[in-house]
Amino acid sequence: MKTEDELISKVHALMSKLRTIKGRTLLRRISHLSPLLRNDTSWSSAYEMVARYVKLQPAITQLGHDLLVDHEIQLLLLRRAEHERVKALEKDLIKFEGVTQALQKSTLIMSAVRRLFDQVVKEYPALKSRLGATAQIVNNPHLGQGLVKLQRGEALTIAERPVCAGFRATSLERAPAQDDGNSSIAKAAFKKKKVPKRSHYMNVAYIPPTSNECERFFLAVKLVLSDVRKSLPPVKLEMLMCLQYIQYNRELWDVNTVEQVRARIDSNRWQ
Repeated sequence: MKTEDELISKVHALMSKLRTIKGRTLLRRISHLSPLLRNDTSWSSAYEMVARYVKLQPAITQLGHDLLVDHEIQLLLLRRAEHERVKALEKDLIKFEGVTQALQKSTLIMSAVRRLFDQVVKEYPALKSRLGATAQIVNNPHLGQGLVKLQRGEALTIAERPVCAGFRATSLERAPAQDDGNSSIAKAAFKKKKVPKRSHYMNVAYIPPTSNECERFFLAVKLVLSDVRKSLPPVKLEMLMCLQYIQYNRELWDVNTVEQVRARIDSNRWQ
């Protein structure tokens, strides 16, 4: 994907030109579709922009050379070879869009995400440095792999056991064995009782791979940090966002929690 950045930038430049007042007026002659741009804070925007370009490109060529030159669009058009590369790129982006949609499911657990990323790396080996289990961007690879193994019921390695020690179960009681009550004494004596396998660790399926609410929170920052707020200090921006999205994690605090924080701040102020 990194090798196609220049190509995507060319599509972005063309779409930007078509989004101007003159560009939109010209485009309405041949199509009801509007040009779309890539947004750095949106995962799907690159796919949407490329897909829209592929739909608009046949219509743009119908405008004629002279009209495109007059509106300074001709120089931004992609060559035939570049257009074919964009069409091939769209097929890859469709696959990535499916992965993006799957990652937004609230029921997704870490083992499923790991399986999904492994499949992506299998088809696109160049992404291993970003999506691999031991990629450099992973803060704690042993913890991540350990949680995945716990969710799958697999044994932990020596390096994974210490970082996952906090998830050890406090009780290791076995569930009672099931008996139908109709077996004979001899059969019951030699029958091996089925006992559920006990785990030394608690169920860690509740740990989300990434909070979708956090992702939406970060996307909303771009809307708040407009051109008139570029000089806003990071501390005030953080405070503003927390006040605007204070409903997140609402179940984790109440009025008493707020009062305790205020009392702590007042006590520290007078010390």
